[in-house]
Amino acid sequence: MAVAAFLPVLGCGGGGSSAAPPAPTPAAVTISVKPGSADVGPGQTQQFTATVANSTNTAVTWKINGTTGGGGTAGTISPSGLYTAPPTTPSPNTATITAVAKADTSKKATAGILIVPNRGQQVGPLALGASGGNQQDFHISGNTETCCSGTLGALLSRGGNLYVLSNNHVIGRENQAKSGEQIDSPGMVDTNCGSGTPVALFSQAVPLPPNGTGTVDAAIAQIVPGTVDASGSILELDGAGGSPPGAAPPASTPQSPAVGMTLAKSGRTTGLTCGPIQSINTTVSVDYQQGCGSGTSFKVTFNNQIMVNSVAFSDSGDSGSLMVNSTNAAPVALLYGGSNNTTVGNPINDVLGALSNAQGTPTIVGGAQHSVACPASNTGASTQKVQLSQAVLARTTALSNRYSAILMNNPAVLGVGVGASDDSPGDPAIILYVDSGKKAGPLPVTIEGVRTKIVQTTPFAARSAQASAPTALSPAEVLRVAAIKQRRVPELMKNPAVFAVGVAGSEDNPGEAALIVYVDQSSAFTLPAVMDGARTKIFRTTRIRTFDWKQHGNNPPPRSCSVQKAQDILPKF
Repeated sequence: MAVAAFLPVLGCGGGGSSAAPPAPTPAAVTISVKPGSADVGPGQTQQFTATVANSTNTAVTWKINGTTGGGGTAGTISPSGLYTAPPTTPSPNTATITAVAKADTSKKATAGILIVPNRGQQVGPLALGASGGNQQDFHISGNTETCCSGTLGALLSRGGNLYVLSNNHVIGRENQAKSGEQIDSPGMVDTNCGSGTPVALFSQAVPLPPNGTGTVDAAIAQIVPGTVDASGSILELDGAGGSPPGAAPPASTPQSPAVGMTLAKSGRTTGLTCGPIQSINTTVSVDYQQGCGSGTSFKVTFNNQIMVNSVAFSDSGDSGSLMVNSTNAAPVALLYGGSNNTTVGNPINDVLGALSNAQGTPTIVGGAQHSVACPASNTGASTQKVQLSQAVLARTTALSNRYSAILMNNPAVLGVGVGASDDSPGDPAIILYVDSGKKAGPLPVTIEGVRTKIVQTTPFAARSAQASAPTALSPAEVLRVAAIKQRRVPELMKNPAVFAVGVAGSEDNPGEAALIVYVDQSSAFTLPAVMDGARTKIFRTTRIRTFDWKQHGNNPPPRSCSVQKAQDILPKF
């Protein structure tokens, strides 16, 4: 057998020859930019870095909105990628940064810039909702300086004098400030731990009792004449819908909070945002740190607080912002802390009352009622949807089937189904579809331990999709559950996993109030579906604190102060 005929001819020395293998195709050039997005104040800078792969030529051309090096109202960018925002906030207040690879000009990478008016140096009298803080709020350790600040939220009048309103932990240095200490804007977080413009002198803070029960986290500073807009204007608070919206005063008359009310706030870090009130009359334990980036931590428990349920509503540095009803700009609360998806505020009437003295009770400096142009992207509530396992669905379906005939004997019940509870994410629910035009009478809150979810609807028919307004809670219903909350809060707050208890609207039965329990998301915790006749609602999140309340992975923002060089700069929530 001629095996050799099937063997390849191998080239060796002067032996046979073969064709050279084709040259490998070079890998395509790729490019990326970090960070992918950034927020800056007017006149501030942001360093961008471009990475070019698969080429020895790593040079790039930087553009802003398609113009090499930028220019005009959008800011400029240097050949090394250092972006400088314009000195005043442009309209629109967004820009696109593009890096073009010189090795292959068809390869580009982009990043977004948002110019937040609240962070920069303002021209003329200060509109509030702006970056600010106490000039003494810093800490030096070795070669590192840590500085802190937050938001100067609103203007108050008391005894013929005008005062800037913020938090104790922003301008009062957690009970340590002395009368006459200088309050600057921008705060040190936005001046690289330097000085801003003096706009007020510290006057009064409501004490924060370490590991005790507090009233509010509030402080005031008497304005330096001529430095603050005497109309009480707050950045981005008008309803004209510009980009960004213009400054406008809040309404002068405060309003009580209500579950489901949409609040707006303008703060140092996230600018203008909106979100719904999730709960009122909330007892909450809040984490503090004594001193800027140093000192011992402590907790303060507050009663009668409001909680806003929105991931986008706030971040560290927004502490001190005034929260207003978005429909009429009426002051509702003072923002002072949060978690990774909730925000907590002191009701504004409690704040004003706590700041009363012999000169009287302060009032909000404002004007007529008006709407606020909420950004469409951040008006919704945070959701906590958890997919149910097939085994859980099967058990719940069997239970629903067993009771459906009995339930359907009620002439108001149009249907019975299976789904997920909204009040207790991760748990199943038997869904009762109820005719909104009929009186259903008492319906079970649980069936053999499984929660029910009530869906008010009209009789089923083929029709186009419709939207309906959420069912408002009656005052009597809120008071009913508030009384249950007061009885149950000492017991619930003893559990180390629980840090807040309040009154919210049930999502399983809109129109019915629920006892809401805020639980550390890292802790195991179970809650009965009913307590003293009230539905219960569980909300898992990180603990409420006045610093670093968001979880930012590997790219944390400045803490309760801001910037880092040889210094740490931390924005206060």
